[in-house]
Amino acid sequence: MIRKTSLWERLGFDIAYGYSEGRKVLILSALFVLLLITVGVAITFGAYSISIVDVYGIVLAHLSPFGDLSSVTKLHNTIVWELRIPRVLLAVAVGTALATAGAVFQGCFRNPLVEPYILGISSGAAFGAAMGIVFSSFFLSIQLSAFIFGSMAVAMAYFLARVRKETPIVTLILAGVTIGSIFSAMVSILKYIATDAALREIVFWLMGGFYYATWNDVHLLVPIIIPSFLIT
Repeated sequence: MIRKTSLWERLGFDIAYGYSEGRKVLILSALFVLLLITVGVAITFGAYSISIVDVYGIVLAHLSPFGDLSSVTKLHNTIVWELRIPRVLLAVAVGTALATAGAVFQGCFRNPLVEPYILGISSGAAFGAAMGIVFSSFFLSIQLSAFIFGSMAVAMAYFLARVRKETPIVTLILAGVTIGSIFSAMVSILKYIATDAALREIVFWLMGGFYYATWNDVHLLVPIIIPSFLIT
């Protein structure tokens, strides 16, 4: 029996287990287009009502080499270009980073149900951020402190799970849960000794949000996230 060759196979894509590479490309392309549409719609919504024409007029004025910002209302320019767009772009960048990290975790543990609390990363980062907030005079950056302690939690879990020059997955998970519990307890201690202002900042940091997003944050994160995403 002669099997017909599909268009995707003729284009060089492999077909495996009934799910072709071409279909994956189509799905990813459709999701990317949907993401662009979502971004385009998101910048038109906000507490302050601005018409869609004005919103995209401001965007074109900034992006076009022939754009004229003199005709743009200063308040509208601040709301759209300085507040809405950085928040939306930073949300996209953070979502990309989380998706990339999740894919790496799934590949390492070969389990689609993994989450950032397995190795104590989230708890370690939370403790680092809380330390940066409570003892701000000793830490230059809350974000840097969170990164250092998150990395430290992973290293501690790895060395704790190391047995006879091997690192069993089950042991690594148990070590990660243990380290995460320890850091969570220390976060509770910092909440107890923190001032009211520091406690509120810790709570807001743990909840997360993009209300303080600026173009500097976008310029800092995007050059790191995009290469990491492409490499992964």
